[in-house]
Amino acid sequence: AQAAAPDADALGVSPRDAYIMGRSNLWFLQAARAALAEAGLPAVCTDGPAVGCFAALGMIDPVPDDLRAAAVRSRGPDGAFDHDRFYADAYREIYPLWPLAILNNVGFCMAAAGLGIRGENAVFAGGADAGAAALIEAADVVGAGRVDVALAGGAAEAITPLGLARWHRQAALIPGDGPEPACRPFHPASGGVVPGEGAAVLVLEREASARTRGVPILAAVAGWGCAGGESAVARAAERALTTGAGGPRAVDVWIPHGEGAPARDADETAAYRRLWPRPAAAPPVAAFKGRLGHLGPAALMADAALTVEIFRTGRMPAAWPDGAGADPMLPLAATGPGAAPRTVLLSVRGWTDAAAAVVLTAGAAP
Repeated sequence: AQAAAPDADALGVSPRDAYIMGRSNLWFLQAARAALAEAGLPAVCTDGPAVGCFAALGMIDPVPDDLRAAAVRSRGPDGAFDHDRFYADAYREIYPLWPLAILNNVGFCMAAAGLGIRGENAVFAGGADAGAAALIEAADVVGAGRVDVALAGGAAEAITPLGLARWHRQAALIPGDGPEPACRPFHPASGGVVPGEGAAVLVLEREASARTRGVPILAAVAGWGCAGGESAVARAAERALTTGAGGPRAVDVWIPHGEGAPARDADETAAYRRLWPRPAAAPPVAAFKGRLGHLGPAALMADAALTVEIFRTGRMPAAWPDGAGADPMLPLAATGPGAAPRTVLLSVRGWTDAAAAVVLTAGAAP
């Protein structure tokens, strides 16, 4: 899946700043503005130190044109790249501050400044577990009273040739555009992972503050946990469910990482059976990367935003773009309107053995 490039003019971002920020940070800014508006907060915060901002971001790839002039001047008589020519003077064609443009926190700082945010903030980089870190940190900072409001979000890496090369090293991608099976998480014939683009941002606020402002409380962060190494998915979920979330029996729906790579989906299937050994007491599963693509650092935040929408509408989106199909490895949640879940467990896995889990409950915290 590929997201349309944000309209920098509509966001009030100059062409120069938009070039530095890149698509990922522009998506983050666009999603943050929409989240603030839905929360009844100004697009530019009037009390910046009281607002925090935590984001999960991936790599920012260099723009080839930024290096083209230096590369051309570095060519030797045979047309090959000549290191001596480059270090003699061709390197001067590269703008001295160019390396700053590929630091993801530079664009993040520009986005936060555009939102008027001056409170606690951080960028978490890496795989999909970075999104959990952003959400957990925002919840912790708000819960401790260090800020009144915090934005928690993530933005996928822009899909570029270099980015796709990283995906090929890290994930079992679907081979191409041929007739191979689609990305269908927890289906034995899933074709693999499909990268996606996009961003998601949530506004976190203390319950008392939200009630004072008279805004609806759509969801509450009820618990979280992190783990690494063997059985990390199950252990992270167990920790999340023991921090006031009511244990595995309280879960109405599990939204796992579910990236569509059969081997990694099988690991999560084992975690599911460890968490709920009795099938009759096990919750249904919803996994949306078959529809959204794998958003990398934004994956968990996208699942969290979908969870809030499920709480609000009572409608469960389909996990696979072409319907449930036959013989899923785990019981999929019924789609369409129905009884809205009250407690949802979200799980996420990084590229290594890191895993995290977050529990969201509908409405105010119990």
